[in-house]
Amino acid sequence: RPEVSFSDGRKLTADDVIASIKYHAGEDSGSSMRSTAETIADYRKDGDDTVIFELIGPNADFPYLMADYHFLMLPLEDGQVNWRDYIGTGGYVLTDHDPGVRTLLTRRDDYWKSDRAWFDEIEILYVGDVSARTNALQTGEMDIISRVDLKTINLLERMPNINVVEATGFLHYTFPMNTTAAPFDNKDLRLALKYGINREAMVQTILNGRGAIGNDHPIAPKMPYHDPSIEQRAYDPDKARFHLKKAGYDSIDISCSAADAAFSGAVDATVL
Repeated sequence: RPEVSFSDGRKLTADDVIASIKYHAGEDSGSSMRSTAETIADYRKDGDDTVIFELIGPNADFPYLMADYHFLMLPLEDGQVNWRDYIGTGGYVLTDHDPGVRTLLTRRDDYWKSDRAWFDEIEILYVGDVSARTNALQTGEMDIISRVDLKTINLLERMPNINVVEATGFLHYTFPMNTTAAPFDNKDLRLALKYGINREAMVQTILNGRGAIGNDHPIAPKMPYHDPSIEQRAYDPDKARFHLKKAGYDSIDISCSAADAAFSGAVDATVL
């Protein structure tokens, strides 16, 4: 895309892309995309606007991963990428940033996507307590909040000055099991737990009906790689007992660690 530029006015070039990939792959970068960057065996530019990648092996997901928002493209300066000044190619410029407290973003007039970045200014406040967020919304201190408490969302819907907007997301809640250690290294025990969990009850009681039933994988129906042909694993106590016995147990006690810091209702979900 020859029209892409950084927020300081500089044009994004193939040199910036290659330098950014090298940075993400570096041992000291701390980048969450390092493992993806390391799958690139070689890269070379073909003009200012094209980069050719050679991978260490086939990877059908590579174009999708390159579009991940963690894979920041940074400007090249004096042989190194500049990650300190928050210069990016997005629709807003970072005007002020107080980590964990407040972030102020100002719209770019020269943004290359004409159908994006509608707000002149965006102020993001970081409020960890859901009750405090909800109160700020009700008083007008905030215009929008995320992660609304599902226990009180019905009350918000009845307020005339508040609109509750719902959209299918990618967030999924799990009960992770360490399959390299007993007893979860036994497939039948894992199947017993999967059949023994009433997923529908969790959606209705923990999420107040505002969610979808999971199927033991993180690929949501909205995702492009979702396979609708995979049969939904249903709650089946008889199958749970069958696999538990096949695993060599008549009954079993398992310790679970849970905290609502993971998601609202995590402790109740564990009890259920």
